Amino acid sequence: MIKKIPEHIFWPGMVFAILGMSVIANMVLLYKASNDGGAQIIENYYDKAAHWDETKAKASESSSLGWATQIEVTGSGSHRVVVVRIADPNGPVTSLKPTVTLRDPTLIDPVASAEMVLTGDTYVATIPFPRNGLWDVQIQAEHQGIAFDHTQRLDVRNP
Repeated sequence: MIKKIPEHIFWPGMVFAILGMSVIANMVLLYKASNDGGAQIIENYYDKAAHWDETKAKASESSSLGWATQIEVTGSGSHRVVVVRIADPNGPVTSLKPTVTLRDPTLIDPVASAEMVLTGDTYVATIPFPRNGLWDVQIQAEHQGIAFDHTQRLDVRNP
């Protein structure tokens, strides 16, 4: 026969159990909220804001090139291969020396950066990806005095 817990112990015990679960849940939320790397401060934020028009003009010049950019991330593990195809209306653009920069969308500072190497009509670089998930992959190069800048957000997963 199963012994029944007396009601004068069971119901106060339930109240303490629910309050205890609430305290534990709040402690977990507080820990998670306070351990995210802290405040993300944009360096020289005032200068960037004051020169916003110049930044937009450079972005406009970059888009005026009319280049189509395709970015792929291949491989698995902590180091992956970034393959970039850049083409203008006449075909592949192979005269650049681009760099690839990997950024976590939740952080200000870049995670990694590498020079890309031309292989056929694509640019290739191996770069560390610390985890699966969303990443901003930024390609930068210069062409005839015009700064080319293209950023694409990719969902990188193990195959």
